[in-house]
This record gives sequence, C-alpha cells and structure tokens, in this order.
Amino acid sequence: MGVGTIRVGLPTAILVSAFISLTFEYLRHRDIRIVFSKLQDLFDNMGKVFATVVTLIIAGETFAMGLKSIGAVDALLHAGSQAGFSASIIVLFMAILTFTISALMGSGNAAFFSFAPMVPDIAHRIGANVAEMMLPIQLSAGMGRTISPIAGVIIAVAGIAGLSPFDIVRRTLIPMISGWLLMLVITFTASGQLMEVLPFLVVVCTLVAVVMIVRRKKTVQLSTAG
Repeated sequence: MGVGTIRVGLPTAILVSAFISLTFEYLRHRDIRIVFSKLQDLFDNMGKVFATVVTLIIAGETFAMGLKSIGAVDALLHAGSQAGFSASIIVLFMAILTFTISALMGSGNAAFFSFAPMVPDIAHRIGANVAEMMLPIQLSAGMGRTISPIAGVIIAVAGIAGLSPFDIVRRTLIPMISGWLLMLVITFTASGQLMEVLPFLVVVCTLVAVVMIVRRKKTVQLSTAG
C-alpha cells in the first residue's frame, strides 16, 4: 500500500482479500446466504489443496527418509566421489532426474518433495550452498510438468481448446526444454560452476536433439503413410 510500516503476511492478505470479495458479492447478490455459501466453497477448496500439499510433503519426507535409511544418499555421494564428480555434477544429475520425473508423473510437487529433503544433508556433506543446489532442482520440477500430457494444467488447457493433451505437449516441448537448458546454463554460470558441468550439458543437449530429430522423422513418416 506504499506504507513501509505496514507488514502483511500471506494468511492476513488472503483473509483481507476474501473479506473484500465477499463484500462485493453481497452488493451484487443482496443475499447473505449466497455470500456465506461462497465463503464455504472457499474454505472447502482451501482444505482440498491443503490436504493434497500436505500429503505430497509427507510422502516426499517418507521417501527421502527411506533413501537415507537404506544408504542411498551415502551410496550416491560415494559413487560421485569415486568418479570424481563435484557438487555441481550431483546437482545437475538431480535436476535432470527431477525434470524427467515431473514430465512422467505430471506433478512438479511430487518430484520436488521427493528429493528436496535430501538436499540439505548432501550440501552439508560436500560443503556446498543449499540454495545453489535447491534452485535448479525446484525450477526443473516446475518446467518438467509443462511437457507432461497428464499434468492437470495441460489437460485443462487441452479441454478448453478442444485439443488432445499430446497436441499441446508437442507445442510446449521444444520451448520448455530449451528454456530448461538455458536455466541450467544461467544457474551454473551465476554460481561459477559452468565449466564443470559444460561437458555433461553438451551430452544432454545432444541427446535431446537426437530424440527430437527421431520423433520428427517418425511424425513425417506417419503423415506420409496416412
């Protein structure tokens, strides 16, 4: 509001916005029962989202603790150290894995919460910055779901447009993968680790290009056969 002394948190902002909206709803309908019905809908939907998020967090924490219990984190760090991989290579590997899982499952939260609880422990052991490790993983989770035909947003947009989700994904595939690769380059450049991961990024770019060329050829062949 332009007043520096006023500090409004997210819960307060939500309640204030809801009160303002309900006020205008009353002015529109002139019926308090309709207003309270909409308020009930608001709380019901908040509860549904809250339940989903909490379930993902608990499942992610359980998955992460399971991996720690069976020694998967120690095995990953040991294998990385034996192969001479630095912290940036491990971050790149986790970002690629998160991006792939998000694309397959259609949920960025599920992939992110599966690996995020392990990041502070890994960062502490290898002496890396937690924020620098978490950032590419978080962004990879969000970008990966945009190329998944089973993602809720893709299904919703396809339904509105009257198209197949696969048609939408075919349009978002190239720009989102390009944006994801650019995000990795910018992130590792900002952290001063680009040269360490550059060979691996070149390999990833090459694999992506090969897959796209193969898919393009198959599409052309199917169109010609049809």
